[in-house]
Amino acid sequence: MDEADKPWYLRPTAGPNEIQVDPDGTVRGGTIPALVERLTTHEKSDIKFNQAFLMTYRSFMTPDELCDQLFARFAITPPDELNPKELEEWNMIKQHIVQTRVLNTLRTMVLDEELDPEGEDAEMLERIKAFANSAFASSEQPSQQAAAKALGNLTERVQHGYSPVRKVVSTEQPPQPIVPRSVNRKLLPTDIDPLELARQLSIIESQLFQKIRPAECFARAQGRHRTDDNIAVLIKTSNRIVNWLADCVLGKESPVQRAAVVKHFINVADKCRELNNFSSMWAIVSGLNRPHIRRLKRTWEHVDNRTTQRFRACEALLDSTLNFENYRMALHNASPPGVPFFGECRFMSALTFIEDGNQDRLGDEMINFVKRQRSADIVTRIKLWQSKPYSFKPVPIIQTYLDESLTRFSDDEHLRDYFWNLSLRREPREREDERMNRLLYESGFL
Repeated sequence: MDEADKPWYLRPTAGPNEIQVDPDGTVRGGTIPALVERLTTHEKSDIKFNQAFLMTYRSFMTPDELCDQLFARFAITPPDELNPKELEEWNMIKQHIVQTRVLNTLRTMVLDEELDPEGEDAEMLERIKAFANSAFASSEQPSQQAAAKALGNLTERVQHGYSPVRKVVSTEQPPQPIVPRSVNRKLLPTDIDPLELARQLSIIESQLFQKIRPAECFARAQGRHRTDDNIAVLIKTSNRIVNWLADCVLGKESPVQRAAVVKHFINVADKCRELNNFSSMWAIVSGLNRPHIRRLKRTWEHVDNRTTQRFRACEALLDSTLNFENYRMALHNASPPGVPFFGECRFMSALTFIEDGNQDRLGDEMINFVKRQRSADIVTRIKLWQSKPYSFKPVPIIQTYLDESLTRFSDDEHLRDYFWNLSLRREPREREDERMNRLLYESGFL
């Protein structure tokens, strides 16, 4: 039924001056009451709008303010001029559905994985529980009574420590791990099969990526992030992989030995690419392109063409040309499980661009909801990648080695000087004529 064909008392209350909706149904903006009306509409539910609203509402109102709006919405009253038949129709088609959706919305708020029951959200939970108990006592609809009672019980459980966050587990049969052969010395990266090393890095990075929450993403886009949030931990881990790689390469004295380590890490990066672990792949490629590794000409001369081609393929994927078009296309064509690169590009830059490039409001009264919808779309893509973890088995000896190796390094500035000086000791600077003479000598021509 078209809007114009509906009886006036069954139409939405908000008019064009309170909410702007495009022909395709996209909400451009609206006042807070109008947006809450759409959130709890008696008409066909707009799932995309609802998800974006509940993901981003804290950017334009507090949880207590939303509770006020929802409680008022639940107390919806009929227009005075309705006759008995119209009133019955209004009760059944509008009031009952609105009240049910208010209860469902409150339930979603209580189940929010970012809820802080013992902190800033404690008062909100207490208010929701009191409202649920009141709605149960006053309702005459059995289904509504059941929903209100369930909401009250759920809220109380959350107040007493129940966590609605469910651990995401893979249902796929894990592949048989490639366990390193027994060695009578400290494990080295080259002792680990490249595929298995890529798997074990994927386990570590995926577990960190799974912990990232939408609020952390929004806070970073607004410049309000903490240095110890989950995004920071993931980025620091990537930086530690970069430094671990440098230590492994520069720890070898001969060019041939260093080249063996370089080739091994290139093969690991290639396997990470195949596993959609773009985060570890980026860390390895970045590490190999750091000046203290890139300048090792005598080392790179011993890297064969086939391995070099693999390296170039990984580099091309992270080429910044055309706003990382290759990477964006690869991410679009890939599917979970995987770990997107979360550093300087892609998700966070997109969120920051949306935050900085759009006003919070349309005029004085309307919230710019297009801005919130676009931000929610980005975070929804992040959550999609979090929806399916890897099915790999942790190999204790490799996990212990990686934990010990990565915790040895921070991303402190002094490490750059340390690795640069070590690089100069391994391969002192040489003039071009000296290099040519050396190559001729090593080839047997001199």
